[in-house]
Amino acid sequence: MEHKLYIAMKTFLTTCFNKFHLLLASCVAILLISNAEVKAQTTVLTYSFTGTIQQFTVPSCVSTITMEAWGAQGGSLLNFPGGQGAYMSGVFTVTAGQVLRILVGGQGGDLQTTAGSSATGGGGGSFVALINGTNTPVPWLVAGGGGGRRGITSGVAANAQGVTGTSGQLATTSSGAAGINGNGGQSGEPSGQGTGGPGGGFFTNGGPSGTNGGTPGFAFVNGGAQAPTCSPFTSGTASFGGFGGGGAGAWCFRGTPGGGGGYSGGASGINDNAGGGGGSFNAGTNQNNIAGNRAGNGQVRFTYNLIGNAINAGASTSSVCIGASPTLTASGMVSYTWSTGSNANSIVVTPSVTTSYTASGTNTANCISLSVITITVDQAVPALTVVNTASAASGICPGNTVALTASGATTYTWTGGISNGVPFTPTTASLYQVTGANACG
Repeated sequence: MEHKLYIAMKTFLTTCFNKFHLLLASCVAILLISNAEVKAQTTVLTYSFTGTIQQFTVPSCVSTITMEAWGAQGGSLLNFPGGQGAYMSGVFTVTAGQVLRILVGGQGGDLQTTAGSSATGGGGGSFVALINGTNTPVPWLVAGGGGGRRGITSGVAANAQGVTGTSGQLATTSSGAAGINGNGGQSGEPSGQGTGGPGGGFFTNGGPSGTNGGTPGFAFVNGGAQAPTCSPFTSGTASFGGFGGGGAGAWCFRGTPGGGGGYSGGASGINDNAGGGGGSFNAGTNQNNIAGNRAGNGQVRFTYNLIGNAINAGASTSSVCIGASPTLTASGMVSYTWSTGSNANSIVVTPSVTTSYTASGTNTANCISLSVITITVDQAVPALTVVNTASAASGICPGNTVALTASGATTYTWTGGISNGVPFTPTTASLYQVTGANACG
């Protein structure tokens, strides 16, 4: 089902109203899509956020890989953007059979409010680590995540950006120590009633955040799990820290945003405007590193050349409702192996959660290439909510601007020629309708 929400807006001091309307809609099939883009003998392999650590084995016939990583953004309030993740890239010499673990950072939780007491979690870093002979991860490439925000000073907070140096950043005010040497950041009040969680690093979690603080970010070596906010008083006033070391925001005692995850975690402060961004790491050559370069979830991308053709793989649809069964198809190879264990060139899967599938193929030169396909799974039809920057009781005066921001779906279509979340100036009392949809309807 598509969900439609009507917003009536008055241009003078009159009462606005909302009502819901449901409309049946049919699903539309998406054309063949592949996350692995093949250009002649070059394979471009993209890893998206899934909330799990993924794995890559260097194929035969490959000696170097260009690796790129983007850290995730910290959580945002309506007019207070979370710090953006860093971008890191380099060229790495590899050997066939080496195993790399990839963690793609998740964005810290957003909050649909501008309240000064609200605080968001930090974004997770994105990591590529070599697994050595003792099963110990060795950092190769890490892009720091951005710090979370609080509704104090609007606009971009420089200290919240994921940075290209190895150390994390400090929080805006009363900051704890930023993480260094691959360790987590610290809180400005680690033994008090509670602050936002400091960001986690590669080797250690973020430091303690007090009795009622947001959960510190988890280190890469500890799994990098999403960090929940504090348990009491969480009704929309604080949000989680992103997968990959982001520290959770807190408002159990005071509003404090979380630090960003990364090679070294960002710090958290006391009643501050922004948590510190995470630090980064790059062991490659021909580096290109940029601070504060990524909004939303993080990403990791590998580019490499091999002898002969590379595998081409895709899905009948990349976004499904739970219970649906998309078809994954690979082509151009002599033989195939899927991460499910199948050796067919085409398989049918029924994921219950967002899942990445790897197709491995051997070409006529006996060289192996890989393609990763991510299927996004929606759990239910969307439940729409709308934030209206005009007062619901008084409306707005002529000539003033207003923004209508819907959430809860994947795509949004508004009547009246307006765009989701973009300010506009109504000239008369008008009724605006939004239609939201995801893969379930």
